[in-house]
Amino acid sequence: MIKTLNNKSLVFGIPELLIQSIFLFINPFISLLGTILLIVGLAYYSKAKGHSGWFGLFGLLSWAGIIVLIVLKDKYKTPEEIEARKKTKPKDIILGIILGLGLIIGIPIIIAVLMMMLQK
Repeated sequence: MIKTLNNKSLVFGIPELLIQSIFLFINPFISLLGTILLIVGLAYYSKAKGHSGWFGLFGLLSWAGIIVLIVLKDKYKTPEEIEARKKTKPKDIILGIILGLGLIIGIPIIIAVLMMMLQK
């Protein structure tokens, strides 16, 4: 994976997660801005993996689009990444996916519930 492009994807992707988590129920226009940031971030992420930037349009699918791009095969591999993949066990990958999905789904739900409680 190309590190500089991956870092750019995080610059756009992390604010998107915050925007969509906080403003989803408040203002749909700001939520739309978050979707645009997600598309741009995923475009950089797909380029970092050696694919076309058009794959960023998977951002229209929100979390499902993120999962699709995570599963996409990485065409760029450094020697360190090749060595690390040899040492990674399938059990560790499955646990990482479960933890990641729990965070991805859980944090927005917790924020939404807290915001609903504060509105009462």
